[in-house]
Amino acid sequence: MRSRRIPNRLVSLKDRPSLGQHLLVDPEVISSILGALAIRSNEQVLEIGPGEGALTSGLCSARSLTLVEFDEGFADALRTKHPSARLLREDIRQTHDDEFCGRRVVGNIPYYLSSDLLLRMANLTENAGVVDVHFMLQMEVGQRVGASPGSRKWGRLSVALQRVFKTEVLFHVGAESFHPRPKVQSVFVRMHPRSDPPEVLDRGAWEDVLCRAFGQRRKMLGNSLESLALDWNEVGLDPQARPESVDLDGFVAIANHCARRSLSGGA
Repeated sequence: MRSRRIPNRLVSLKDRPSLGQHLLVDPEVISSILGALAIRSNEQVLEIGPGEGALTSGLCSARSLTLVEFDEGFADALRTKHPSARLLREDIRQTHDDEFCGRRVVGNIPYYLSSDLLLRMANLTENAGVVDVHFMLQMEVGQRVGASPGSRKWGRLSVALQRVFKTEVLFHVGAESFHPRPKVQSVFVRMHPRSDPPEVLDRGAWEDVLCRAFGQRRKMLGNSLESLALDWNEVGLDPQARPESVDLDGFVAIANHCARRSLSGGA
């Protein structure tokens, strides 16, 4: 989607680069996001980092709206403008898991938080019943979210998210659509829970395998996972394969092999 140039009209806004805040100011992009969300009156929504509330007015049609805003000045203004919304003035990293249960999660999130927050959304979707997730992301992160095996972007984030979600990049957003302008391009991404996510028998084994494999992605799996002493015939993969060439089912097979061996008392 092509966004139009926005004049620098927010003369009173205090730039807070330490918080990674780039506020969405393009009305066309805002309208496109709200159209993609299509909030209904029976839904519950949690918005991360609403800032000046560019999206918030369009989310108020939900049955309940929770806003999580760390900045005190923004939080005070939001309380005044949206008194019916429930506001949590806190760092999203400290927000309790229960707050996400049964909610649609929306956010123009600080880009430095994106990878950790995306991984948390995957865990919460399985454990707390998140309905869906819509995030504004740095383009590079968005490409990793939607990457395919064999791509240079295919990595730990791709595998972890795609096991839980069907991911879709809805549209690109130019730097001119924000104030202050970021130095990167952005994408707006939808992540909807899969109805049939591949089962992992042990989350610890799953996360360990992904960290080991992609922590040394230039190495063949047989080398990066050598300490796990895998039976590659049983796993059904070539130990000479590199991590970026292995699909989701392959990593699930490795992790579940480790979990079964651990349960049976193997090495």
